[in-house]
Amino acid sequence: MGGTIEVGAAFQQRVIAGAVTSGVRVDAHVPVRLLMNMGELGIPYSMNLIVFSRDFYRGNLKTVEGIVRGYIEGVAALHHQKDRALRVISKYSRLRDPKKAEELYLGSIASLERIPRVESEAVLSILEFMGKKVVLETFVDNSIVEELIREGFTEKLYRKG
Repeated sequence: MGGTIEVGAAFQQRVIAGAVTSGVRVDAHVPVRLLMNMGELGIPYSMNLIVFSRDFYRGNLKTVEGIVRGYIEGVAALHHQKDRALRVISKYSRLRDPKKAEELYLGSIASLERIPRVESEAVLSILEFMGKKVVLETFVDNSIVEELIREGFTEKLYRKG
């Protein structure tokens, strides 16, 4: 179907009757009923991962570190700059209804980790679902995040607010 915008459009046009999604983005007049919050099931799963090929990671470590720093700063900005975050959410999700933008904002605050470590259990759930067997140490790397924590980068971002 595409992304959340396409799923929302299909739902609104009654092409589909339901969806498993991070959020249905439809106009305020469209009735939506949440049947289940998958996050409350206790199944370790992550849909928000930053992924690089091993070759790119090895050859561009400073770029990868910059991307991770930028991601962490963006999540911190969500927490400290709500009005700006709401404007950005409305613009890029094409939401006109402030209540829908607020819902998306609150969902983001609740689901985006301040310290974005890759949790092994979540990766194992995904790989198991895909039928893949991988040695996690060759697949998961939190070393950049751990280094940013050691140098006090994340603490400084949240001390501001």
